Amino acid sequence: MTVLSGGHTLGRSQCSHSEPAYTTKPTSTPALPLLVRILVPLQVAIQILLLSIDIAPNRFDNEYYKALVARRGLLHSDQELFNGECQDALVRTYS
Repeated sequence: MTVLSGGHTLGRSQCSHSEPAYTTKPTSTPALPLLVRILVPLQVAIQILLLSIDIAPNRFDNEYYKALVARRGLLHSDQELFNGECQDALVRTYS
């Protein structure tokens, strides 16, 4: 699952899918909830707001895993790959 999730290095996520992970996850970087609170209201005007899952959504690289190690995973399910359990070693290896 850890390897397959690396495919999230490409693409974007709808804001409605990512907002709860940022605002409710206590291990998230403190600035992320603020960013989402600023961007989510824009969704009303835009209708569909897409957020990049990592900093280079059009390039296959290891930024996705680096973000998980830094506790900046966009989706809750992604951040669960780096949460103090046995798969943390794989995430660190891929980062």
